[in-house]
Amino acid sequence: MVTYTLNRRAIVPLSIFLLVLLTLSLSATVKQEHLETAKEKVWTALPAPFRDWDGWKWGTKRPAVAEVTEVEVEGAVTTVEEEEVVLPPRPSATLPTTPLPSLNSRPASSKLTKLQLETLANWNTSLPLTRPQLLSLLPPSPQFLVKDSHISYGYNNIRYMFEATINLARITGRIPVLPETVWARGCAVEEEDCTKNALKFYSNRNQHEEELGSRWNEEGPVWQLPLSYFLDLPHLIHHLQTPVIALSDYLVYQNLSTTVKIHPSGHFYPENYVPDWQDERKLSIFENERFWNGSFVRTDKSPSSSDLGAPKEIIKELKEMLEQRGGGKLVHTLEEVRKILQAEDGEWDLPKGAAEARAMLKSWGVGEVFGFSEDMIMAKPPSHLTSFFTHLPTLPFAPLSPPYSSSETLYIPGALHDQRPPGALYFSTPSARQRFTHDVRGVRPPPWVWDLGRQLQNQMRRRTDGRRWVGVHMRRGDFVGINWAPERDPIKHFDVVLQKVKAARAVLRDRFPEEEWSLDTDPFYLATDEADPKLLQHYTSHSAVLLDILNPPSKPQPFAHPSYAFTDIQSLVEQVVLAHSDYFLGSKMSSTSGGVVVMREAMLAEAEREEGWGWDWSWSWLEGFKEEGQ
Repeated sequence: MVTYTLNRRAIVPLSIFLLVLLTLSLSATVKQEHLETAKEKVWTALPAPFRDWDGWKWGTKRPAVAEVTEVEVEGAVTTVEEEEVVLPPRPSATLPTTPLPSLNSRPASSKLTKLQLETLANWNTSLPLTRPQLLSLLPPSPQFLVKDSHISYGYNNIRYMFEATINLARITGRIPVLPETVWARGCAVEEEDCTKNALKFYSNRNQHEEELGSRWNEEGPVWQLPLSYFLDLPHLIHHLQTPVIALSDYLVYQNLSTTVKIHPSGHFYPENYVPDWQDERKLSIFENERFWNGSFVRTDKSPSSSDLGAPKEIIKELKEMLEQRGGGKLVHTLEEVRKILQAEDGEWDLPKGAAEARAMLKSWGVGEVFGFSEDMIMAKPPSHLTSFFTHLPTLPFAPLSPPYSSSETLYIPGALHDQRPPGALYFSTPSARQRFTHDVRGVRPPPWVWDLGRQLQNQMRRRTDGRRWVGVHMRRGDFVGINWAPERDPIKHFDVVLQKVKAARAVLRDRFPEEEWSLDTDPFYLATDEADPKLLQHYTSHSAVLLDILNPPSKPQPFAHPSYAFTDIQSLVEQVVLAHSDYFLGSKMSSTSGGVVVMREAMLAEAEREEGWGWDWSWSWLEGFKEEGQ
């Protein structure tokens, strides 16, 4: 047996050690209680329900994409009293809790070389890229895809074109080339001040139709602005994990940047931009009529083959019915097919179950493709997933045959977005559609626009004392003349807004604790292009908060960028504000509202989304508010 004797001289140092240890333990307990209190304060201060959109900007410790687990993505990182607090997901009985993969996190900067980082930094300025910078991000023997821009469209319509270009480039394994500039139509200050911050200015845009290759619907001035005023290209490249370049970069690659001037029309001119452009190894032109002409359904790749278990005469008869009774549509939802076939006195009735009905249609030779609800064909948010059936042949865009597959540059002239599905085509599989949805979420405005939008939405949070708030986009302007607005009369239109705001608040009350409920007297944010001062005063007297109220011209929020002088940029700021609202009401025919939905879905990953019609409870259209579950 071994015994230990404690020397009397060791008792004093040991006592001191134990006292220090006890003090540290108590201090840690107090500090932990302080952090727990700080966490609760942070939750009430953060904009809800989207607390993770820009987490990478709040601290430098956000993990790289490869290191992010599904659980970690649900959290947010912020700072309270100079101490970093990592917040777990806030529990909610009504919000989905299933972890989803990260789609928005930036990769660790250590994965990029110093030259690549310099290149990305230059892309958010007006500095041109050098050839070494450009080549640092391009693969060996790169292939490019480029299409025309149409400058008479507003930016959000041009964004559709970006999305289509990115999608087609992804499908064909090429590098997308985006237009160099965007033309803005509105100035919020004196015209001369806007002109100082523009590349080019015309006092009457339609007098320059021949030069610009476009005609606007209305007369007025127009300013040519850099793409970097509208798009965060470095973020998009990080998000896609693939190069994206502007037309000036393409000319740098072709060694033409010092000898060729970019045409202001936004159209691609092969004879100017491509050396030896008539050589099929350098350039191939995929005509617009060849891409889409109504005699087939364009898809990314070939859909899975149908099990043709029925006789050929039955297949022929069924396809003829869909063609003759389908209203000229290329594709039909399952419910639309049911209605067409029910007219045959039960002879062609489909099983009640969706899976069984889809299998039967495929056995009859009806092709199935995947996309998004056609109810939103103008706003084009990649939302409300839908499968379609078609009596027409499907024609894949990839793989292409030579020379389209082998040429260095593939050029698609004309417009690809008007009256066509998001991404300019349908998808052969749900996973291909999800890939496109992911890519679109990387298209967002530059940092200074985003930062100001976040400042202003925090003001809305304070105006409601931290309660849930509603944001509305009420489109007027030319929508009134073409009957795209719910009401022609501006007062009646606003009455529709007030009714829908009330319904939206009821949805929020069903979702959140009583202390967070939106009150009927609370203000709501209103983005509108209505310019009549008397009407705007009427709106604000009924609790509407406008941009100039949150950011008055006489005392604006810090905004260190001259682009805010343009109303086109202010519209982007309002999109960011609306994207952070707890419930959003948009205009179904508006690309601006569609852009808000894309931002929201980028911030809050898809929730409770099923194959077929999905319903995101936190937004709806003014033109057709649907109660939850419908």
